[in-house]
Amino acid sequence: MRIFLSFLTILLLAACSQMPAKLTLVEKKYSALRGWNQDNQGQSLIAFKKSCARLKFLGKNYNMGWPAGYAGNWFKVCDKANTTSPKNARKFFEQNFTPYLVGDNGNPQGVFTGYYEPELNGSRVSYGKYIHPVYKTPKNFKKPYLSRKKIIDGGLEGKNLEIAYVDDAVALFFLHIQGSGRIKLDDGSVIKVGYHNQNGYAYTSIGRLLVETGVFELEEVTAQKVKNYLYANEERAYALMNENESYIFFRKLKATKNPIGAQSVELTPGYSLAVDKRFIQYSTPIWLETTIPLDEDKTHAQNFHRLMIAQDTGGAIKGIVRGDVFLGFGKKAGHTAGLMRQDGLYYMLLPNNIRPLVGE
Repeated sequence: MRIFLSFLTILLLAACSQMPAKLTLVEKKYSALRGWNQDNQGQSLIAFKKSCARLKFLGKNYNMGWPAGYAGNWFKVCDKANTTSPKNARKFFEQNFTPYLVGDNGNPQGVFTGYYEPELNGSRVSYGKYIHPVYKTPKNFKKPYLSRKKIIDGGLEGKNLEIAYVDDAVALFFLHIQGSGRIKLDDGSVIKVGYHNQNGYAYTSIGRLLVETGVFELEEVTAQKVKNYLYANEERAYALMNENESYIFFRKLKATKNPIGAQSVELTPGYSLAVDKRFIQYSTPIWLETTIPLDEDKTHAQNFHRLMIAQDTGGAIKGIVRGDVFLGFGKKAGHTAGLMRQDGLYYMLLPNNIRPLVGE
């Protein structure tokens, strides 16, 4: 699971309305979904089956929350999914789900970012350059806990909470932003870690702070530029990173090809979406209409119209029309994630037996 503080998240969003967030749904036909007939929903179906397995594990009486209902409401479509081949995926979704345009008080416009799985260098013990601990959740943990600065300054030393030690404080800070990653150990082995808990303090974007202090212009800031700035300004970097009081505690994950998301299923690159779980329930198919930037200055972008599955969440993923696309592992995924902060909208697909607008 990731904290999924996808870097640009809310950092550069316009000032929010004072109106309380309210999830609104408008029933639509599939013809309203731009690019639906051109999309290959086969990978979406594979990702959805992973969520179905989790729903079956939770049991039919598990309350997913409005508008998704109970897990049992999904069992029939899950059973059909498990007997459907990827080549028939589009027909499966069209026959068994109804699309709803999602809005916040009727406004369907939102912001979409990307995240990836980074790799850090580390050791099981502290020595030499391996001095930055990756902590698991403390015993008797209660929010709010210690702030980032208090933890960095040694507040957890001697409590035997270290999963590993890494050699790069900035890379570790961005691991907290991504929420999951790999640590390549000095003995050649690799351990995978993922989000387990958070100290209870609000996330503060240091990118936004650098914009406010005039280091960057709003339009030019990217994750990579902020990372480069931290490396080039080591003395200021410590204080700047501690401006974000939020701190993530990790857990070891099993050795799966991709990270385990907050729903406790393995994520599918390009098809798993992190959402605000207060409004969007895990397992929900989401037809996303946004773009992917193609260059550093983001003057060129390509359409990203795809059926995603809500399988993750994040401390900085706040808002109804808000999503974070899991892009996978490696430099290319990291580069794209660092650039991505795009306008867009999405549709929620709900099983036909769930009628969220009845009685409204």
